[in-house]
Amino acid sequence: MKDRCPACGRPLPSPADMPSLFGDLKKMALQHQPITSWEAALRVLRDRSRTQTQVATALRDHGPMTDAELHRKCCALFGERAESSYRKRRTELTEIALVFDTGQRRTEDNESRVVWGLTGDGLQVFRKGS
Repeated sequence: MKDRCPACGRPLPSPADMPSLFGDLKKMALQHQPITSWEAALRVLRDRSRTQTQVATALRDHGPMTDAELHRKCCALFGERAESSYRKRRTELTEIALVFDTGQRRTEDNESRVVWGLTGDGLQVFRKGS
């Protein structure tokens, strides 16, 4: 039986369900493309991975946050980026069960916002000193 999300009870994906680095790379640069396409795809993947780590680090060090809070914290810690950049990386981390909806909501701009936190696996993967 699959592990379940502590917030919603849905089954968590297995490692086999998670996206592969090379699968993403193949989508970005087709095999018959010049080496520069592969190099560009690798740069995009490295940047995505770096930003995912920044998002996870902010959640680890500063606790659960909404996407807007996460964007402000990441900009303060790591530099300005489009809000969608940090939100997309948080979404990717959610899809691979390293970040989850805590079940809490905060009101921002008169709207209820989801509060996101690191899962136990997320805390393991992004533990301090690693």
